[in-house]
Amino acid sequence: MRPYALVLSLAVACAPCATQAASTAAAGTTVVKYSANAMTAKRVVKGNCWTSSIASPRADAYRCMANDEIYDPCFKIDPSSAGCPSDLAANAGIVIDLTKPLPPPQSPSPNREAFAMVLQSGATCNRATGTVVADYPYYCSGERGVCQAPDLSKTQPAYFVKCATPKDAMHVINVTSTLVKTIYE
Repeated sequence: MRPYALVLSLAVACAPCATQAASTAAAGTTVVKYSANAMTAKRVVKGNCWTSSIASPRADAYRCMANDEIYDPCFKIDPSSAGCPSDLAANAGIVIDLTKPLPPPQSPSPNREAFAMVLQSGATCNRATGTVVADYPYYCSGERGVCQAPDLSKTQPAYFVKCATPKDAMHVINVTSTLVKTIYE
């Protein structure tokens, strides 16, 4: 086979791969600065927020409790209420009617961080607020298991993360890279 025929054959064979990668990247990532003010309340409960959020470094994010359940993150709506998103796609969640004043806000992190993300597969990933698999702080619905954090240090048209299946507390298997469709910060 002539050298140029081999190159042409390889180019034709790889064209679908390049097209798929380009269309995946072209799909891009939407970054949402979440606001609880626009959230639809699925229910309103009495409770309190006792500390800053573990899931979100934002100054208006808190860790709250109502009816013996912990909600994190919850975002300040006003001095007497906080909204805790439970269905990001529908922008709905729990509103906590505060029984105590909010604690002083934490200093916002200089780094942007996601508290949740939706992958190309449709899996929703939430930042863990307890024990995490090493370097994989997001727990995801569906087959994805756990994911690494997106690098939000630079603005990009599309963000990709590594996701895997936990093997144990320190190790993962089946690592793949996937497009993040939506990032909530």
